[in-house]
Amino acid sequence: AFQRWNGNRAIFVMYGGSYDFNQLLRDIPEPAARAINEGSKRGLLAYTYFNLNGRRYGARMIPRKFITLCELDENGEIARRVIIYDVIGFFQSTFITCVKSWLGKNYVDLPIIERGKESRTDFSEWNINDIKRYTRAELRALVAIMDKFRSALVDLNLSIDKWHGAGAIAGVILD
Repeated sequence: AFQRWNGNRAIFVMYGGSYDFNQLLRDIPEPAARAINEGSKRGLLAYTYFNLNGRRYGARMIPRKFITLCELDENGEIARRVIIYDVIGFFQSTFITCVKSWLGKNYVDLPIIERGKESRTDFSEWNINDIKRYTRAELRALVAIMDKFRSALVDLNLSIDKWHGAGAIAGVILD
């Protein structure tokens, strides 16, 4: 997450989050997960509701754009909500390419990020502390990239409220 211009709310982002979005949904009841995925394929923005551990939740997503998760109160109203944007649409590249472009080829965490990306299929062989170090390095890089990106938007006098790609910027320009 990185901070909004006014500092009031964090903006939650992922980079190339399709896998991550599906991991967020893996513990919900299968019919609900299927409905969320089917709705996303058709571009439906309606929530799919489900019960989990005695509580009522909702989710909706558009792959490569965002996932919204909410918790309902006892009256069926949204009590809490989070939107997680997939920012890959702004950069249209691999994360490694994005890091090099926005933070430089000598970015301090680049070697561990590259090693982690190359080894994702064999994380079972990694020490848990190395996995945590890699994850923290990726998160630091993403926050640094998004802070620079947000600053570039501010320099252009653009204020967006959706963080899922070039279309969000075009919408502001054309509005």
